[in-house]
Amino acid sequence: MGFRLLPNQASSTNCYSDSGASPANNIQWIQALVMCAMTTGAYLWRPNTVQEAAAVRNEFNFRNANVVVGTDCVGIQFNGATWVWRDQLCANAHRYICEYPRRVCP
Repeated sequence: MGFRLLPNQASSTNCYSDSGASPANNIQWIQALVMCAMTTGAYLWRPNTVQEAAAVRNEFNFRNANVVVGTDCVGIQFNGATWVWRDQLCANAHRYICEYPRRVCP
């Protein structure tokens, strides 16, 4: 539930789900892995291209946010129109995105 396609399918044809902007929805990296895996076939988002990261940022309205991704407690810090990779403490709670390979969005 809650997965959607990006408007720009040239960036990625996969489906994405956002944990939401509320800090109450932020969770630790390992918990985010588990939450995403609760949808069979889904996983914690791993941006493959700059274009995909920009499209996800725009779709979910990340202006200034830390988002954990599916690589050993690494995150992306979005600062307006730019972003940088960040090592995160695994115990810190952050926003997260689940990605689902497109067949039909769940």
